[in-house]
Amino acid sequence: MSYMTWDMVVLTEYWLHPPTKVGDNIIIPTPDLDRAKGDLRNVIGVVLEASDNGFYKIGTKHVILQKLYCRNEFDICAQKFLLEEHTCTFVKNISDQTFSWNRPRFL
Repeated sequence: MSYMTWDMVVLTEYWLHPPTKVGDNIIIPTPDLDRAKGDLRNVIGVVLEASDNGFYKIGTKHVILQKLYCRNEFDICAQKFLLEEHTCTFVKNISDQTFSWNRPRFL
């Protein structure tokens, strides 16, 4: 049985999830518990800030997400759907039912 060394683990992680740049479009999967049956499965956003330790601040068309995301929590889009200038300045958490634009939620 072969064991991977720490260098191999770091290189594999870098190869699977390369670092992204500010302005790249990304896809964030919405957690199953936070979405209804007809809601969107993914949220499209743009990277607004990238920190030195690998965390990214992400903005969408309607809100800036409060949480900082690691590189393994989102995927990079090939197309440019959203520009950095078109993001909103309103900060909100992704689990506060802000992404159910399809229909209003009732208790």
